[in-house]
Amino acid sequence: MTWQRLISFARRFRRSEDGASLIEYSIVISLFLLVFFAILDFGRLGFNWVMTEKAMQRAARIAVARPPVCPGVPETHDRGTRVSARYGDLCRAGDNICMPEPAQVCRLSTSTMLSAMTDYQTDCPAATNADTATEIWCIIWPILPSNATPANVQVSYSFEKSLGFLGGPYTPIVEVSVADLRFSFITPLPGLAALVGGGATTNLSEDADSNGQADIAFPDMSVSMPAEDLSLGGRG
Repeated sequence: MTWQRLISFARRFRRSEDGASLIEYSIVISLFLLVFFAILDFGRLGFNWVMTEKAMQRAARIAVARPPVCPGVPETHDRGTRVSARYGDLCRAGDNICMPEPAQVCRLSTSTMLSAMTDYQTDCPAATNADTATEIWCIIWPILPSNATPANVQVSYSFEKSLGFLGGPYTPIVEVSVADLRFSFITPLPGLAALVGGGATTNLSEDADSNGQADIAFPDMSVSMPAEDLSLGGRG
């Protein structure tokens, strides 16, 4: 091939528009896939958010009518420093009528029954044979995110002056919350975002699960309700 032919070929190549539509298609399809995968993943996030909130509502309703999950929760409202208070006086009738108990906080994973299960998603016992933590978990796990474990669900019992009376059943505020839960992207959303933005496709997130998928901290959420009688001595 002579120099003249090479120069002629180069000029034709420079003026040629063959393949331009393929480049345009590549750009458009990348943007389309980015939006499509974003809809999928954020739809999953929204669904998990709503279902987790519902799970916390169900868990709180069980917790207020069952024996405490945490050890050390008193059975009755003990006398505070006001020695003139009489049994039957409302805790809110004055200062120091009832003893302000410290808050008790624990995770469902502290349950001996749950710890002994080989598969706590299929070995759930009947509610009448389960402790409170196990009963709560067996009801809420089907609607929690698939990566949730009993260690992600926390129960707390906090003294509330406006509830109960001296000598009566201890009636704290019961709060059930989900914490330390991660949401993992199952689609290549971070990779596409980096591709469209012209960035690197590695180290897309500071946090990643064991499979290398980018993930984010799932928002903590909680539900609080006043205790009933905590079903002391029975299962309500």
